[in-house]
Amino acid sequence: LHKLMAGAPFIYITSLRNPLQRLFSWYSYCDMYSPNKCHAGKKFAGQGKQGESAASRFYSARKKLYDQGSMPQDPPVGTFHPNHLEYTLDDNYQTRMLCGPRAHDHPIPVTNNHLVCALENLEKQYIFVGTLERFEDSLCVLSQMLKLPHKPSVKNDKAATGSAKKAMPADFGPNWGHYTTLDNEIYSYGNDRLDVQLEHYSAACGSESAGGSLRGRKHSEGGARFSQVDKHLQRRSYFAS
Repeated sequence: LHKLMAGAPFIYITSLRNPLQRLFSWYSYCDMYSPNKCHAGKKFAGQGKQGESAASRFYSARKKLYDQGSMPQDPPVGTFHPNHLEYTLDDNYQTRMLCGPRAHDHPIPVTNNHLVCALENLEKQYIFVGTLERFEDSLCVLSQMLKLPHKPSVKNDKAATGSAKKAMPADFGPNWGHYTTLDNEIYSYGNDRLDVQLEHYSAACGSESAGGSLRGRKHSEGGARFSQVDKHLQRRSYFAS
């Protein structure tokens, strides 16, 4: 796009999602819409360990595909990354995407170097980072940064999968939480950064907005948070000039 629109002004914004919920949502999407269940196979739900949930069996089938090395290798026409990124490289997807090409096709697992890369990109290139779980907070901050009127969002009850309303199986986190370790750090960074921006725009967004209960404490999803890689980041202003 930058080559096609050379010289055009631009800014980067993004919204993060709870990593484990995103992983569960991807299973729901593939199960609902993909004829071959995103290469997990139509019969994946009948395979796996006794008592294992369908969501967990889905990722077990995909891991087996990855371990066998039988993943699709060539990108289909019109995509911006090889399709095995979607079909078999399931760990830390947000880290992979935010870091860029050096992480896209890296074998499982991606590393702390890729986490640093993703955080550096967020820090240096993205003027706004919101989260899906704090959508109203995010929308208010973004509207203030872009100097646009803030209007409450219109909720779409016809979500693609409805996974956010489904109960996540009890075995899903214990079985696949290790696939979100680095993404948890990214998500914690996003929440902390949103806290700072909410304080800055508190007059417009309120001191106790929709996500205010998260403010002023460490976000448990991030574990050690991003302090381990903070020394690699060059701090910048998060506010529109």
